[in-house]
Amino acid sequence: AGEMMTGELKERCIKVLQKFVGDFQQRKSEVTEETLKAFMDPNRKILLEKN
Repeated sequence: AGEMMTGELKERCIKVLQKFVGDFQQRKSEVTEETLKAFMDPNRKILLEKN
């Protein structure tokens, strides 16, 4: 009870990593040249939230 076998742990890790990588690849594919230029602009304004 409460213990996982190595195979179960590997299976869980694979599922988590596949979801993470898939989500990352999706977000990366949505980045446009315009977004990239705006992000890399050394003169861009960075807005900080005040708590």
